[in-house]
This record gives sequence, structure tokens and C-alpha cells, in this order.
Amino acid sequence: MTDKSTKRFIVILACLLLGFLASAYTFHLFMQVQEHGPNVDSFCAISEKVNCITVETSEYAVTLGVPIAMYGLEYYSIGLIILLLSFFGIWPLRRWQSLIFWMAVISVPVITILAYLAFVVIGSICIVCCVVYLANLTMLIYLLAANRGRLRELAVEGPTEFFGALPQTRGLLIAVILFAAAALSQFFWMSPVLGITDGGSFNFQGLPVSGRSLGNPDAPIQIEEFTDYQCPYCDKAHKVMMELVQKYPDKIHLTHRDYPLDHNCNPYIPRPFHPDACRAAKYGRCAAAQNRFWQLDDKMFHNRSRLQKRHIVVYARESGLNMSKLEECVAEPATLDAVLKDIHEGHNRGVNGTPACFINGELVFGYYPLEFWENKVRKILGLEPLATPTPAAPAEATP
Repeated sequence: MTDKSTKRFIVILACLLLGFLASAYTFHLFMQVQEHGPNVDSFCAISEKVNCITVETSEYAVTLGVPIAMYGLEYYSIGLIILLLSFFGIWPLRRWQSLIFWMAVISVPVITILAYLAFVVIGSICIVCCVVYLANLTMLIYLLAANRGRLRELAVEGPTEFFGALPQTRGLLIAVILFAAAALSQFFWMSPVLGITDGGSFNFQGLPVSGRSLGNPDAPIQIEEFTDYQCPYCDKAHKVMMELVQKYPDKIHLTHRDYPLDHNCNPYIPRPFHPDACRAAKYGRCAAAQNRFWQLDDKMFHNRSRLQKRHIVVYARESGLNMSKLEECVAEPATLDAVLKDIHEGHNRGVNGTPACFINGELVFGYYPLEFWENKVRKILGLEPLATPTPAAPAEATP
């Protein structure tokens, strides 16, 4: 074992460990985003353009039902196994530089595509992802430089040794077969284990999502929330609803319904009142088409005083939406028709302002605190009531 070989081992080990740790953090961030939504803390969420969270909430964070970060963890784990077992002579393969070289070569088109998706399509730079790109490129360039007088041997020795030893070494053959089986099986079990649903959509704050609905679809309590993104009491009522569903996750199914108090699309509003509410409703609809409704919904309520188009576009990017598909959807006449359908249905059922909720068909108009709703839920479930809730705050009446 020469000093030169040891130095190369240390450099490659450092690159693999760096890539592994970056992938581990990215996977942790990915899971945090899926459980809690996009409003999580991260040192790499620096701005709109430099934001790991934006990348992890995008539709490109998952491929074939497996998070991209998980592929990274698997890739670097394989590299570390090859490096350590070969360098210390634990298995018959010794040409670790050649094997790691080919791993680095194979990674180049992959990281190129990932960088393009992040920088160009999503429009955000993920610092931790850049660490992964740097680790791979460093391995490749370093191995080429260290073996510049024997590039042909670098390219040939590892594969030749591996495929020569494979049929002759039973332990190596079994290990390869088991690894291949485990790698293929993840496409079947990873999605349900991590809560990934069809189309790459995830649970929001730990609750199952289907379009504009949240919670168990077979729950005994069905709540429809007719709301307006510019209405201050709707914001408060929505927070209560989210907390209520969290407290009774298997018992409540919450569905968002649009009732923007905006004369631009609501025929029952005679004059200007909430001039950005119809726009917000359409963007919400189209976010649902990409299984990202609740992420954008959360941001629009949180920023209800800033819902002009330039603002919503920022929230949509941060929510991981495909912007070209989103804008096409918003421009479609069918999107406005869908909003109008909610408005007319709400009006016909007695809604003339917001917030207005139906709990198992019973209309409750106005904002009420959590205790009020808990008593409603507990009564339906046959449980003991809580203390008497506080009176309702006023609702946003129709102008």
C-alpha cells in the first residue's frame, strides 16, 4: 500500500462521504417538506432563487416513486462499499479506482439533467444539491489527473476484474443478485412506505391528499369550506380547520370550495371588493391539477394581502409547481367555469359570504374557534363535549 494509493483513497473517501452526507440532508429535508409543507426551516432556503426547499417540493424530486435523494444515498453507499472493501482487501476486487471512475462517469449525465431541472425548469439553486454535483465532478477529475499516464488501464481494469470474478466468486455473485433484487423492489414498496401517492403527490402535513381534499375520504365527518383567499376571517377559519383535521386525522375529510368575493368572477358581488380573489382561486384550482393545491393554498392564505399575479407566481414556484403547465391551466376557460360552479353551488345552498362551512351538510356561517368545532365533531362521534366555546367572530359579508 503506497503513499500515493493512500492519498487517492483519502481524497475519494472524502468525496463519497461528502456526497453521502449531502444526500442524507436532502432526503431529510424532502421528508420534512412532505410532512409539514413548504414552510420548513433550512439553512439553504436563502432566497427565491437560492432555495433547496423549492427544489424538494417540485414534481422532479421523485422519479419512479423514489425520491432523488434516496438514489443519491444508494449511489454513495455503493461507492463507499467498493472503496473500503477493495482498499482493505476484504473482497477479491482490487481495482477500486477504475470502478469509482466509472461510477463518476455514469453520474455526469445524471447530475447534468438534475442541474438543468433545478436551475432552468424549477428556477432555483439548491446549495446542497450543488455539493453533490461538486463531489462527483471532483472524483472524476481527480482520478483522471492521478491516472493521466494510464487512462486506458483506468477505464478497463475495473470492469475486466469485476466481470471476470463474478462467475467464479459465489459470495460476490450472491451479493450482486441480492443488491439487484433490492434495487428493483424499491420501485414497488418505497412509495407506500413514504406516503407517495399516484403522480408523485405526497401527504400534506401528514394527511392524505386528493386534489382540493385533505384527510381520510371515508371519514364519518365531511367538511366543505367555502372560502376567499383575501378574506381575513377566512384565513383564521382555515387555520382552525387545519388544526381540527390534524387533531382528528381519521375522522375528518376537508374539502376546499371557492367562493371569492370578487366581482370579476362572482356574479353575486355587485361592486369591487376583493379584486385578487378570483385570480387566487384559479391558481389554486390549477395547483390541484398538479397535486400541489395545499402547498399553494397555505402560502396564499399566509400572504392574503399580496395576491397579485407577480406574488402568486413566486408562491407557486416555492410550492414546486410546473410554471408553464400552471399558466396554461389558469388561462383555460374551463378553470374559470370550475370556480363559477363552486360559486353557484354555494349560493344555492345559502352561502352569501365567507367563511362558510358545511359539516355533514349543516351550514355554519362565520369564524368560530377550535373549541366550537371540536364540540361539533365530538357530538357527531358520540364523545363528551368540551367547555363552552367562545362566541363567533363576524364573517366577511357580501358587499
